Amino acid sequence: MSKRKILTFALSLFATVLTACDPGTDPESKGITFDDLNVASNYIASKEFYVDSNGNQAYTSTHISGDPNTLGDVGVFVLPVEFEDAPASELPGGAEFQLQKIEEAFFGDPATNPYLTESLKSYYAKSSYGKMNIVGDVADSWWNCGMTINELAEVYVRDYNNGTSGSAPFKVLREYYMERTGLSRVGYITVEGYNWANTYDKNRDGFIDCIAMIYSAHSYPNMSYIPTSLSQAYQDTFWAFTHSDFYQKPWLTTNVTDPALIEQYTQLPNNYVPCYYRFLWMSWDQIWYGGYYNADHTFTSLSWRNSSQAAQLTNLIASGEALLDTHTIIHESGHALCAFEDYYTYDYDGYMPAGYLDMMDHNLGDHNAYSKMLAQWITPTVVTEPGVYTLPALQDTDEGSVIIIKARGLEYRNTPLDEYIMLELYTPTGLNERDSIYPLEGYNTYTDVGVEVYHVDSRFGLYSYNETSQQYVFQRYSTALSMGDRQRTMICADNTSSRSVDPNFKLLHLLESSGDNTFANNGYATNETLFKVGDSFGVRTFRNFTMNSGDAFGWTFEITSIENNVATITVKEA
Repeated sequence: MSKRKILTFALSLFATVLTACDPGTDPESKGITFDDLNVASNYIASKEFYVDSNGNQAYTSTHISGDPNTLGDVGVFVLPVEFEDAPASELPGGAEFQLQKIEEAFFGDPATNPYLTESLKSYYAKSSYGKMNIVGDVADSWWNCGMTINELAEVYVRDYNNGTSGSAPFKVLREYYMERTGLSRVGYITVEGYNWANTYDKNRDGFIDCIAMIYSAHSYPNMSYIPTSLSQAYQDTFWAFTHSDFYQKPWLTTNVTDPALIEQYTQLPNNYVPCYYRFLWMSWDQIWYGGYYNADHTFTSLSWRNSSQAAQLTNLIASGEALLDTHTIIHESGHALCAFEDYYTYDYDGYMPAGYLDMMDHNLGDHNAYSKMLAQWITPTVVTEPGVYTLPALQDTDEGSVIIIKARGLEYRNTPLDEYIMLELYTPTGLNERDSIYPLEGYNTYTDVGVEVYHVDSRFGLYSYNETSQQYVFQRYSTALSMGDRQRTMICADNTSSRSVDPNFKLLHLLESSGDNTFANNGYATNETLFKVGDSFGVRTFRNFTMNSGDAFGWTFEITSIENNVATITVKEA
């Protein structure tokens, strides 16, 4: 998919904000650690921080937004949405056939399904080393939203939900929730409605973990006709994206008298009824992808915009010749389930600092080690002194499969929310294997084995609201989370320059073994990007490397061997 099409909608999830009640000072200490947060800092919007009577930083849950839970069971409810003028019965294979394929794409087992490489469930089980278990269901039938395609586009034009971009599906989601829980039918949440919502709130924070809506219309690039007056609305609505309904709070138990329902409320904090919050929105055609795989994983090059080719595509899918493709579901769920950032740029004049070859960049391969640290799937080996370090392949183990090197003399604070050099050993195996063999939109992951070296800058900063500009303005870097009124804490650097505190600071920059930055000239990562045996950092390339903080890196390292999918790294003081 051309991900630049979704620029308007995709949330900068790493910039999720922290608000708090205490207007006190900023108590600098060891700062934000894994012990401070549920799953790293992305989820701080759902916490209320304060300084207790002993001067220690603390927090309580406020349920103003849902906590993604990347550990243990995660609930996903899949809602196929039918438009009045795009009946599911007219989809290739019919409504029931497509329901079956949606079920396979989300929850299927590739070990027993020859038409499926990875489902959403199987991918995240492997990527998390078995630490994340996606459980859920697809609705029994397509839900008719009562609108035509044009009518939903007109909701976007009317700036539904205070003009928030991508908000049109909010209307679909809210109306389904009201109907499903009984609110629109009987005026209160029924026991059956509560049981449904509670089924998908696995971490019991008062919010359904995720609702994935699959709509019966084509995605924007595959539409044969688009009204000129609604062109932007179509482009901004009929694509794949994730969003969160920030205006929602869990439903309270007010005026509920049913004893069975009241008893069930006690399962949740503060007797909340699970409400919707995060959602995924994508077309049915995006589980087949834009080119539609055939048996040898090549694209058909057929187009839905051509009537004769559309007929061929319909037959290809309905006959079972087309393979399911879950790249888009997996990428968007990285946002919806894990709050991972997009690692490409939203600036049309920018470049792709992460080099394309990552699931949260160009929808390829596995998640990188930075994402996995944020999700608490892996714990890094931290370089604190010169020596020889081993680095097993990221595909093979969660034990020691990432190395962090901070600027010499600076202490590691038990958090990936800092600035450092990160090393991981890539292999074209596991979740990388398919994409190393078969191209996706002309791109493959690496076919070689080698070390990926990233410059990560995910330091936090304090931002204050400016009444004149009506924007939050950077004040200073911070390692504390106790904030006052009209202040926010968020990650300062971004792979989109216009969102970064400094346009030269990138959140996740893949460094090339040559020492050059070919990405700045529209290049992308290749086998030559990887650090191989004999390659070094700080010796022949990247000499006198300076961190964004202004600190000298102060280290050199060399890849001294790669054998049996384990790299040996020799680290020295510069």
